[in-house]
Amino acid sequence: MFLEEKSELPIIPINNKSLLTTTKGELLELNSKIIQNVNDGVIDGVDVKIFAKKGEMFFKALNDGLKGIVKLPQEKDYKRHGCNLSLRNSGVVYNYSVCGHPDFDELNFNATDAKSKLTELQAKLKPIEKETEFVNEDTGETFMVQPPAQTGGKSIVVKIE
Repeated sequence: MFLEEKSELPIIPINNKSLLTTTKGELLELNSKIIQNVNDGVIDGVDVKIFAKKGEMFFKALNDGLKGIVKLPQEKDYKRHGCNLSLRNSGVVYNYSVCGHPDFDELNFNATDAKSKLTELQAKLKPIEKETEFVNEDTGETFMVQPPAQTGGKSIVVKIE
């Protein structure tokens, strides 16, 4: 591909600079120019979409592969190529169930039960396509239910072979 021997820094040119030294503003300007060229019909939008998807996959895999193996010379206030780098905790998760607080345990149980009931009710409501009569099984009361509102749109899905 475009990577060279280990001692050489791979260069990806953007306006006669490498991606490494390009500023945030320059990247956003390039992005705007590409989108404008797609809008103007100068560049094929499908090609740009595929290019963006492949780039996204490449850089995500690269970032994921570098986790845990790259070390900073200093933990705070480290700068290089117009970027600020620092070391911080990430992915911290707290498990409150081990605390032994009775109020927490009761609230957590009730929340878990309510979440389960809500998920079950959503599964019943999701297929409704028109106003439908429902019966409350506990009281026998009947009521009309509208279909759930749907939001969203269509997007192009790119799967790289």
